[in-house]
Amino acid sequence: MSDVVQMAEIIDKEKLGSPDTEDTFSASNGLVLKLKKVNRLVVVEAGRKIPMPPVPRFFNEDKGREEENPSHPDYLDAVREANYTRGMMTVSVYLTLGTEIKQLGEGMQRPDDIEWADTLIELGIDIPRAQRPRYVAWLKYYALSDEELTALTNRSMRFSGITLEEDVEDAKKSFRG
Repeated sequence: MSDVVQMAEIIDKEKLGSPDTEDTFSASNGLVLKLKKVNRLVVVEAGRKIPMPPVPRFFNEDKGREEENPSHPDYLDAVREANYTRGMMTVSVYLTLGTEIKQLGEGMQRPDDIEWADTLIELGIDIPRAQRPRYVAWLKYYALSDEELTALTNRSMRFSGITLEEDVEDAKKSFRG
C-alpha cells in the first residue's frame, strides 16, 4: 500500500475519531456498527418505486405543434422532489440492509426503546413502529450526528462496491499533470 493511500486512510479515520476496521463503523458516542454488503438490485428496485414526473407539454403556436416544456417550474420542483425521495430511499436501503448494531455506546437507547422516539414524536417527527424503518430513524435522528450519518452511508455504499463521485474526483487529483 502506498504512503499516500495509508495517509489518506489515517486522515479519514481521524476525522471521526473512529478506529474502524474494514467491516465496522465506530461513532463518537461508542456505537459500533457491522457493515454488510447490499445487493445493488435492491437499491435499483427501491428507486423504481418512485416515479419521475411526466414532462409537461404545451402547444407551440409558432410551430403549430405540441412540445415538451422541461423548464416548467412545477416540473423542476417535482423532479427535485423525486430525486430527493430516491436519494433518501437509497440511504435507507444502505442503512437498513448494510448495517447492524455490534455494540451500543454507554447509556444509549436501542432502536426499539420508547424514550428517544417519544421525544421526537412530541416534536412532530414521525417515528415508524415497524422494525427496519424505525432502525433507520434511530440512526438518523438519535444515534449519529449529521457528519457521522453521511460517513456511515458512504462507508456502507463503498463496502458494497459502489464508487462514489468524490472517490472519482480524489482519484483524478492523484494523477500527475
